[in-house]
Amino acid sequence: MVELLKSSALTGSSLAANAPAVDEGEFRRLERMLGSGDHFRLIFAQFNDLRVRAEVIRRVAQVAGGTLTLALDHERFPEFHVLEDTLADKAPHYRVIHLVDVERWLNAGDRERLITWFNYRREKLAERFPVTLVLWLLEPTVKAFAMGAPDFWAWREGVLDFNVSRSSDGLIENVTGFEYWERASLPREKKIKRIDNVRRLLETDRDLPSQIRAQYLRELGGLYQSLGDYPAALRNEQQSLSITREIVDRAGEAETLNNISQICKVRGDYETALKYLEKSLKIFQEINDQTNQGVTLNNISRIYYVRGDYEMALKYLEESLTIFHDIADLPKQGVTLNNISQIYKAQDNYGMALKCLEESLMISRKVGNRVTEGATLNNIAVLYHAQGDFETALKYLGKALKIRREIGDLEGEGSTLNNISQIYKIQGDDEAALRHLEQSLTIRREIGDIAGMCPTLFNIGHIRLRNQKPEQAITAWVSAYSIAKKLDLAEALKHLDKLAKELGGPGLEFWEQLAAQHLQDQDPTPTPP
Repeated sequence: MVELLKSSALTGSSLAANAPAVDEGEFRRLERMLGSGDHFRLIFAQFNDLRVRAEVIRRVAQVAGGTLTLALDHERFPEFHVLEDTLADKAPHYRVIHLVDVERWLNAGDRERLITWFNYRREKLAERFPVTLVLWLLEPTVKAFAMGAPDFWAWREGVLDFNVSRSSDGLIENVTGFEYWERASLPREKKIKRIDNVRRLLETDRDLPSQIRAQYLRELGGLYQSLGDYPAALRNEQQSLSITREIVDRAGEAETLNNISQICKVRGDYETALKYLEKSLKIFQEINDQTNQGVTLNNISRIYYVRGDYEMALKYLEESLTIFHDIADLPKQGVTLNNISQIYKAQDNYGMALKCLEESLMISRKVGNRVTEGATLNNIAVLYHAQGDFETALKYLGKALKIRREIGDLEGEGSTLNNISQIYKIQGDDEAALRHLEQSLTIRREIGDIAGMCPTLFNIGHIRLRNQKPEQAITAWVSAYSIAKKLDLAEALKHLDKLAKELGGPGLEFWEQLAAQHLQDQDPTPTPP
C-alpha cells in the first residue's frame, strides 16, 4: 500500500491527523468580529465536531480574555426568561459568552417556541447584554434560527463555518424494514427451541399436508433469518416455494416470494429482491390480500430508499399506510410510520420524523413488537445525533442495543453498535469507537450482512486515519467502495466521492483505480483491515 499511496500523490503526513484542524480563515473572521468596545454582537458558529468547538473556544479565550461557556440544560433553564436572566447576570463580567448544547436544550422543551423567544426578546437581549454572544449550532439548527427567528437572525455579525469536511462524518444507520415480528421478537433461546421442534416435526411426520409443510418451512426461514443464518433461511424458503407452486397455493407462493426478497435485500442484492417483490405484489393483488399487499408495498419502498429515490419510497409507504389504516392493522401501521420517518429525516424535516417515530414507538410497545421497538429507539437516537444531542442519542442507542441482544436480532445489533461508535468518535474517544466498530463488523461478516459492512468499513477508515494509519484507512475505504459499487449504495457512494476528492483524487474513479489494482480476483466481500 505504501507505493500505491506515493503513486497517488498521497503521503502519510497529508492523510494522518489526530484531530480535525480549525479553519484558520474562519477563525480570523471570528477575531475581526469580536472587535472592540462593549456592545451586543451576535455570531452563529456552525460545527460538527466537539473537539473543533472546544479548540476554537480555547483560542478565543486567549485572544479576547474574559470568556464564558454556558452549556444549556432544560432542567437549569426550563424557560427562556431563566436563560435571559442568567445571561444578564453574567454579561457584566465577560466579553464573550459561548452558548453550547443548544440542540439538547431545544429538543428537551418546545423547540419552535424557544427559538421564537429569541426573536421576540432580541431588543431586550441587545440592551441587557453588552457582550459578544456566540451560538454554537449544527447546520439544521442554524437553518431553524434563520426561519424561526428572522429578526434576531438579521442582527448577526456573521455565520462562521467550523464544520469538519462532510466526508469525515461517520455513516449513521437508520434501521427500517418490514418483518414478521411475532416470531422475530422471541428471545434467542426460544427461537432456537422452536427451530428444533419444527424440524423434528417435519422429519418425523411424513403425512403432513403439503400446504402445512410449506407453512412450517416458511416459519423456519423466518426464524433462521432473524438469527442471521441467511443460507439456512433461503434453503427453507426455496423448499416452501417449490411446494406452493406444485400445489398451486398462490397465497403461500406470494408470501414465500416476499420472504426470499428480504434475504436478498439483507445480502445487498437489491435488483433480485425487487423482482421477487414485484411478483409477490402481483399475486397478492390478484387474490385481493390487502394485508400482504401493504407488507409488500412497504418492502418495495425500502429498495427505493436505499437507492436514494425518496419520492418513490414515500409513494409506496403512503399506499401501504392507507391499506393498514383501512384494515385497522395497528402493528403494521407502527412499522410503516417508522419507515416514513426516515424519508422525513432524509429531507431534514426532523420535527415530522420524530413525530412519526414517537407514534411508532407507542404502537410497538402497545402491541409487544420488540423488533420494531428496537428499530424505533435506534432511529430516534439517529435524529438526536443529527441535531447534536449526543447524550440523548447514546441513551436511546443503549436501550435499542439491550432489546436487540435480548431477542437475538444480530442484524439490528450490528447497526446499533456502528451508531454507538459514532457518538464516541465525535467525543474524541477513538478507542471506544473502534471497539464498537470491530464488534459490528464481526457480527455483519458472520451473518453475511454485506450491505451493513459498508458503513462500518467506512467508519473504521476514519478512525485508522485519525490514529496515523493511512494505509489501513485506505484499505478499509477501498473495501467499502467495492461493496457500495456492487450494491449501488447511493449514500455511501456520495460520501466516498467527497472523500476521494479531499484526498486529491478525481472522485469515485480514484477508488476504482485502487480497487482494480488491489482487489482483483479477491472475494467480493473483501476482508477488512
